[in-house]
Amino acid sequence: MKKIALILAAALGLVCGASGELRLNRMYGSHMVLQRGEPIRFSGFADAGRTVTVTFRGETRQAAVAAAGTWDVAFPAAEAGGPYEVTVTDGASVHTLRDVMVGDVWFCTGQSNMFWPLSQSGEPERELAAADHPDIRLLDVALTGALEELEEVPYVRGWSRCTPETARNFSACAYHFARTLRERLGDVPIGLIGSGWPGPPISHFLPPAQPPHEARLKASREALAEAVRGFAEEDRLRSRCRTLFGDEARLGAWAAAGPTGAVERVSLPDKKGLEHTVLKDFSGIALFRRTVEIPDAWAGRNLALHLGSTILPTVAFFNGVCVGRVKTWDAPIPGTNPQAANRFTVRAADVRPGTNTVAVFLGCNDRLSWWSGLYGKLSLSPDGSPEAAIPLAGDAWTCEKLAIPKPGPTQGGSWGARIHPFFKMPVRGVLFYQGEADSRRPAADYLADHKRFIGLLREGWKRPDLPFYFMQLANHARARNGENGFCEVREAQRLTAEQVPHTGMACSIDIGEDRNIHPQNKREQGRRLALQALRKTYGCRDVVADGPQFRELVRAGRTATVVYKPSSAQLLVKGGVLTGFEARAKGGAWTPVAAEVRDGCVTLTAPFEIEDVRYLWQNYPNPEAVLFDGTGLPAVPFRTCSGDE
Repeated sequence: MKKIALILAAALGLVCGASGELRLNRMYGSHMVLQRGEPIRFSGFADAGRTVTVTFRGETRQAAVAAAGTWDVAFPAAEAGGPYEVTVTDGASVHTLRDVMVGDVWFCTGQSNMFWPLSQSGEPERELAAADHPDIRLLDVALTGALEELEEVPYVRGWSRCTPETARNFSACAYHFARTLRERLGDVPIGLIGSGWPGPPISHFLPPAQPPHEARLKASREALAEAVRGFAEEDRLRSRCRTLFGDEARLGAWAAAGPTGAVERVSLPDKKGLEHTVLKDFSGIALFRRTVEIPDAWAGRNLALHLGSTILPTVAFFNGVCVGRVKTWDAPIPGTNPQAANRFTVRAADVRPGTNTVAVFLGCNDRLSWWSGLYGKLSLSPDGSPEAAIPLAGDAWTCEKLAIPKPGPTQGGSWGARIHPFFKMPVRGVLFYQGEADSRRPAADYLADHKRFIGLLREGWKRPDLPFYFMQLANHARARNGENGFCEVREAQRLTAEQVPHTGMACSIDIGEDRNIHPQNKREQGRRLALQALRKTYGCRDVVADGPQFRELVRAGRTATVVYKPSSAQLLVKGGVLTGFEARAKGGAWTPVAAEVRDGCVTLTAPFEIEDVRYLWQNYPNPEAVLFDGTGLPAVPFRTCSGDE
């Protein structure tokens, strides 16, 4: 398999030995974090037969470049610290990495809830304004998959210090995990490798089940090469859009120049949101333009331009003159008041009788926010005379676009291109948030794959005790034909934490949202993952990481006692009434039963002899979770039966 990977890498230009060019593996870069307490490795590519010399922290190591064009050197383990410089030379060229830290590196993967960016999570304006953490470093892995186990990740956006700009599109869950660690650990730098992928089942994160045939390899090579080129172009155009959106002079020139490319007709406002219009599957800058006939009597008067409201950054022009903007290209979406009013004043000097032009620029760099549309009143009126307004809504608008292309996913899953390459880089542990896509699978099947995934990661990093912390699925009203698929996955996740050493599960049964599969409270989810690490990896004995978890059921006819671990008198009931427990007689139907807290346990009472009990066994429990411990962590959902419903 490694031979195939090297052949593939060479075919894609991922190995540069043939050209004689020296470089490091893409997982290395300035501003990175290297794992403390482990041998520090550097690897890369160069012309076969050369000798590569690496200098780090005053020490020098050398390695001969192998026939395949690869090299690898190792330094002794180091304590947390920095910044350091790393110099790499083969005698013909030199590369220098600057601002390199030694600390703890966490590999963060999963589906969309791990991928979900800080800018689209709860209170993003406040969170991003505070996201200035020089000792948290971020590495963003592009969405490329491969059928082979690659020796190098195909495309990354480079290590960076955590700033409001770099954190904007990074995993919110991972960011809040690192922020919580930093608050407790102090001087230990934290590196985050963001390798989430929206949507896939757990099989996407496992190696391919069957050895691929050459025809599949060829298709995978071609798709991967195209994706790598596409990501480079995406990054180039994203930077161009950011620069252009902040340059009112250039936007004004575009607005005044008339159509410069493809023009499409669109109706504004669109009640379904702009994602159903010409902007479907689009990210970039969209210019909406129309003409309006101004009466002679309006000459010499200020005008009020109303363009509804939107969550999107907006810049408005009237006859080529900028009349105002709402937000900048990188402005986050407000979490509490998503719609911002677009109300602008047109100065009298810019108003002329007859034909005038209104131009509106909207920016969207995530493909997810066009749903906001331009809602509400679209009109133009003399200032102070709204009754004389000219309506601007309708199909008189045209649209021109500066698109940011999004490379399509390549064949294969995350394992070969986005997980396997990092086995060369020691990490402190793994964070995982996944399971929504497996909600129709029996718990036993998901449990087997979950355990297999953990085992493969530990084998790859050669760490049998590699910490693996994961988020249990949050409450969400996703049901197919009445199925409780999320409950099945939650059970498998609970069993993983119970059965696999050096793992931990953060329960979020109280954090989810009825109609949003992406809980906005990523701050608390990241914090709860950090509690797992602080307690179980960093040995902070004063930290409580786990809420009440089921230990045993003591039956006594029509009553039963749920005993939790650890046994605690700190069970608290929010609101005073304990709900969420169901019981059944042998062969009977599930029925809600009365429950109360007694001596650190929960006592249940039913009109029948209790055989089995379950707690919060719904995709979106209603009533919601009310049972917590004294630190605010929720009791974990469970059932005492083994899959028979």
